[in-house]
Amino acid sequence: MPENIDRFVDAARERLGDHLQAVVHGDTEHEEYTLAYTQSAFCERYEIEDATDIVEEHTLEWIEVPYQESLHPTLGDLEVTIRIYEDGVNVHGWRWDGESSIVIVYLDDDVSDIPWIVEQIEGLDETDG
Repeated sequence: MPENIDRFVDAARERLGDHLQAVVHGDTEHEEYTLAYTQSAFCERYEIEDATDIVEEHTLEWIEVPYQESLHPTLGDLEVTIRIYEDGVNVHGWRWDGESSIVIVYLDDDVSDIPWIVEQIEGLDETDG
């Protein structure tokens, strides 16, 4: 696991505590994903065995990224998307470690730390050396 993901997970666990449900990172082009952190209840709730099981649902969103960027060409690359559901939040970071990289942070329904999560994701590419 990249050192920057280790540091990110450690900082997120310290800051978010039980609000942090899971962190996954990987490569969408090669469909290789790593579950960097998860609460056991998260795995049980989603009946997942490995990271690929939960990332597959985000494949359609990855396919949509170029289209979204084409709608707003003056804004540059899409870096982070946020999905807020009734009982949870998914924050996706795109291309932080190469063209097809992804990091997904699963939170409970507390939205107060979303700005912090976004800031940390945007800084991931600056922390590995």
